[in-house]
Amino acid sequence: MKSQERNSYREFFEKGQQHTNAAQESLRKGDYDAAVSNYCVAIINFLDSLSVNKFGQLLKSPSHESAPNLLQKKLSGIGVSGFRDLEKECREVLQLKNIAAYQAVRLKKSHGELAARHCSKLIDFVEKNYSTDVI
Repeated sequence: MKSQERNSYREFFEKGQQHTNAAQESLRKGDYDAAVSNYCVAIINFLDSLSVNKFGQLLKSPSHESAPNLLQKKLSGIGVSGFRDLEKECREVLQLKNIAAYQAVRLKKSHGELAARHCSKLIDFVEKNYSTDVI
């Protein structure tokens, strides 16, 4: 994990919001591959935001797909519960991004909507679990 100032978590959250907004616009236009890819980047930013807030470090994992599991382990180690189901959902979106980026198939509206639901739940979890002692 790369060390960060704990109050920089806001920057990562705002980046996640930008990608969420872009994903929502892509979903609205029917660009489902772009929507899922943007939700993927948003999820990574939100995971990093919570990690920086809680631990003062960015997540550093061998792949994006393993980042949610790494955060799950760290959060459970400090008594934060409720992330296990979200961890699986985040990995699902990250895997969909690989289909969008590396396979000769197009994602469907249902994939974009699934990514949107998972990302929305992650945003709620992140906001509810920020440490309040970080200014």
